[in-house]
Amino acid sequence: MHSPSATCSQHALREAVGICVRCRAPMCSECVTKIDGINHCRRCLEALVEARKAVPSRSPRRHLPAWLVLSWGTVLLTSLAWLTIEVLMPGSAP
Repeated sequence: MHSPSATCSQHALREAVGICVRCRAPMCSECVTKIDGINHCRRCLEALVEARKAVPSRSPRRHLPAWLVLSWGTVLLTSLAWLTIEVLMPGSAP
């Protein structure tokens, strides 16, 4: 005996192969969209995309200017070189 199957909420003559996780609408293989193994109908997927667009994105990180990084890097390396010379050859500096 064949049990009746659910039909797609958009296509009455097609068998449903999944149910939308948000609205619980049955969907055929043409209507279902799987994301990370979770079924979404087109309407709910569009709502998710719109909600994602409405959330402001984080502002990009502010970076220090390259000239500032280079100048401080030069000072740091020079100081490190002087310290290394002083440790290896104490009293050699004027």
